[in-house]
Amino acid sequence: MLALLEWLNDKGSHAFLVKLSGHHEHSVSIMNVTRAIWEEDMLNGYEAAFAAAGKNAVPLYFLAYSLGALLGQSLLLMPGRNIGFDKQVLFAPATAIRKRNYLLKLLFGWGNLSLPSYAPDRYKANKRLPVRIYKIMFGMETELWKAGAGKLPVPTLVFLDPWDELISCKKTGSYFGGRNSEIVRLDSHMRGRYGGYHHLIINESTMGKKNWQLVIDKMGAFLFS
Repeated sequence: MLALLEWLNDKGSHAFLVKLSGHHEHSVSIMNVTRAIWEEDMLNGYEAAFAAAGKNAVPLYFLAYSLGALLGQSLLLMPGRNIGFDKQVLFAPATAIRKRNYLLKLLFGWGNLSLPSYAPDRYKANKRLPVRIYKIMFGMETELWKAGAGKLPVPTLVFLDPWDELISCKKTGSYFGGRNSEIVRLDSHMRGRYGGYHHLIINESTMGKKNWQLVIDKMGAFLFS
């Protein structure tokens, strides 16, 4: 996420980077991560950013990719808390998982089974991922849809490669289909893109120069115009 943080800093914004447990060397192992741990990570980050925004009388924006975007939407629905953002920018949010990936549910009863991670080495946090992690993700996605897709009153800008291997472009359109949302479909051509995965869209290297320019132009207009 560093390229996006640097862009925000260049625009005069202060950014709080939420490091999810299981994804960095100073946390618990990914094999021991629970939904409660991830929710605590997100809540701690939100409270710190919310306090800073209030102290400086500036708006609070949320920017996230994939799993982080899913956790952020779940955070908005956390019972007993009044959580909100002024605007949010989401990259390939895991709020609309492709139906073919639901085949993973067949493995949920296999205890501590883990699967290899196919992310490029440069961006890979773990060599293997426990099936239990996917169970958490699917459960959160289901809760969001039951709560009412696209009804969260947060102006939202979504970036998505239509050929994303994990996320459905059509379902994303259904979820973020309200008046406060815009979905930007990136050029799916892989020429000049590192990694070989359409889902990996976090910087100029992974999305390509053309897409990156589109992204920063759209973000600039959405957040700061």
